Amino acid sequence: MSYLEYGTSLMSYLEYGTSLMSHLEYGTSLMSHLEYGTSLMSHLEYGTSLMSYLEYGTSLMSHLEYGTSLMSDLGYGTSLMSDLGYGTSLMSDLGYGTSLMSDLGYGTSLMSDLGYGTSLIGGCSPVISVITYSTASVFPCYRPHLPNSLCPQIGNSDRTRPEGLLGKAPCSSEMLLKLALLQEE
Repeated sequence: MSYLEYGTSLMSYLEYGTSLMSHLEYGTSLMSHLEYGTSLMSHLEYGTSLMSYLEYGTSLMSHLEYGTSLMSDLGYGTSLMSDLGYGTSLMSDLGYGTSLMSDLGYGTSLMSDLGYGTSLIGGCSPVISVITYSTASVFPCYRPHLPNSLCPQIGNSDRTRPEGLLGKAPCSSEMLLKLALLQEE
């Protein structure tokens, strides 16, 4: 359990039932390799970038806001649950049986490779969806939040702060390059 702020970088290898609970803010970067039932619960804000390789039943629960970018390679049975706000970009390679549940707001860009049996659950305004394969489907808006009981040190400041106040332009060329590198791996 840790509180990281002001340009701090957290680099870790987590395995075998490990749980990482942290509050990350102000330009912090979290780079980690998570596997085998690991759970990552975090509140990310103000230009934070989360870069991770998630596999084998890992769950990532996070609240992302204010120009945050989430770049990840999500593998077998992985679930990604996030609240993505104004100007946020979500770039991911979603594989077999993966589910993506997100609330995508104004100016948001969703770029993903959705494979067999993938479900895209989101509320988009405007609603723009690209679905591949007949097994994929779109469901009504689902807006998950990180429960305070899971990570009580976070508090509920994210629910009182006006969204979009510091919105950034979606998806820079640098982020697209990182996405391409992730997909090649």
